[in-house]
Amino acid sequence: DAQVQVEVLNQLGQRVKFLQTEKVLNSGVHRLIWNGRNAGNGEVASGIYHLRIITDGMEIHRKLIYSR
Repeated sequence: DAQVQVEVLNQLGQRVKFLQTEKVLNSGVHRLIWNGRNAGNGEVASGIYHLRIITDGMEIHRKLIYSR
């Protein structure tokens, strides 16, 4: 079990939306779906975004391509 934080960032590294905020998750496979909306519930533009996953002592970055 570990605390996990998942967020979507724009190309400038600015946070667009938290998908998961420091929730404790069990080991295993989990799935999150981003609906293409920012923290203010507005639709984001098509383009490249970054996913940042932070957990106990580890940070993982992945590139996303969002297309409407």
